[in-house]
Amino acid sequence: LPRRLFEVVAPILEALLRGGLFAGSQLFRPPTAETLFQTAIIAYAIEALIIGYYFKKNVPISQDSTYRLSMRDAAIASYPVSFSAVCNWIQIQAYRLVYVGLGFASIAGIYATVANVGSVGMNALAQIASQILTPRLYRSQGTYLLKYLTIAVGLVFTAIVGYAVLGQLVLKILTRETLAAYWPILLFGASVEGLNFLIGIITTYLTINQKATQLVTANLLGVVAVLVSFYAVYLYDLSNVYLIGIPLLVSQLVVCLHLFYLTQINNR
Repeated sequence: LPRRLFEVVAPILEALLRGGLFAGSQLFRPPTAETLFQTAIIAYAIEALIIGYYFKKNVPISQDSTYRLSMRDAAIASYPVSFSAVCNWIQIQAYRLVYVGLGFASIAGIYATVANVGSVGMNALAQIASQILTPRLYRSQGTYLLKYLTIAVGLVFTAIVGYAVLGQLVLKILTRETLAAYWPILLFGASVEGLNFLIGIITTYLTINQKATQLVTANLLGVVAVLVSFYAVYLYDLSNVYLIGIPLLVSQLVVCLHLFYLTQINNR
């Protein structure tokens, strides 16, 4: 495949592998958070092998370099993004540990199973858009940001509407029919992944403009938001599966809005 086409196909392949392996696993065992994790790991491993093989065959790599990056420079450049990735994991995934630890493993499993279907579809759209539009953001030195965000918001809205209309049917096809009743959780999965998409765009913008350190404050706010929100859910009704998505959505929205605010401050 030509390199540009491979860049577009690879994210689609990842989404198909994750969804296909998870759906296929249900022929042998009921869907659980553990199954979801295991099939995702297998999917990523298969994708890594495919990408590695493609690079070996099609991307020439030279050992010569006129630039030497020191470990200090690498640490300074990467720590805001690395820190943000850890915070993002806490915001989106830590609920599984909390719910299992408090004895609500089945509730967490239902949410994870259904929300993952929503996030996979949204992620596929986001990856395709990223491959096409992110290079324009780099070429424009960030001036393409608002147009990129406008297109991204349109894609997120389209995915949410699609799941609102076809959610039950999608769940009946990809999971057990009993899970179709929980189709509103698809909207949480798509929304959280959609906000993650927008956050990624703004993160790229801040990195281009050497403002990546501003990611630290935004993601700390996100962690605080998810902790406060989950405490509120704990006080109200921890056994309500639909309430799991609210803290995730709130924390992602806090991060996204704060990062967008920073872009406006930087442009003044």
